[in-house]
Amino acid sequence: MPATLNTMHEPDAVTAKAAALLKAEYLCGREIAQAVGTLQKTLLESTSGKGVREEAKALEVLLQKLAKIGQHTDAFLHAARKDSLAAVLAAAPPSPLREKALLLASRAAEQQHALKSSLAAAQGLLEKSRGFIEFHVNLLNQTVASDTYAPPGGSGSESELRRGRRMFDANI
Repeated sequence: MPATLNTMHEPDAVTAKAAALLKAEYLCGREIAQAVGTLQKTLLESTSGKGVREEAKALEVLLQKLAKIGQHTDAFLHAARKDSLAAVLAAAPPSPLREKALLLASRAAEQQHALKSSLAAAQGLLEKSRGFIEFHVNLLNQTVASDTYAPPGGSGSESELRRGRRMFDANI
């Protein structure tokens, strides 16, 4: 009879482990969503890039945490011989814990979809910022003075102008 009790409790343990992994993934996803929102806000409000590095570092730490949860999930799925947590829950016997875990799985899937959109928006903002910086660096490095340009305090002789003096050389 102990074997029967053990087998009866085993599906509950598997369901509980799957639910715990889903909960950890969901909670980490919420933290990541908040960090991405903060990063987007910083990118939109800060033209100097102040705070972007710190926000990106915080997001990186959370993504590493999510990767560890993913490793635990992969190990659990390998031991359970299933492809996904949804498959584990589908194979579990009906119980209140299973129903809560299935609800959490659907919420986690919605969260992942929203997070992908949010990350894409943040990546777009980062690309715009990078383009903005590259434009200004190129402007400073590539702009050649026109024929009428004379550096501050300089004579503006024609020989200086034909050398290709950069417009911003004197002010850097």
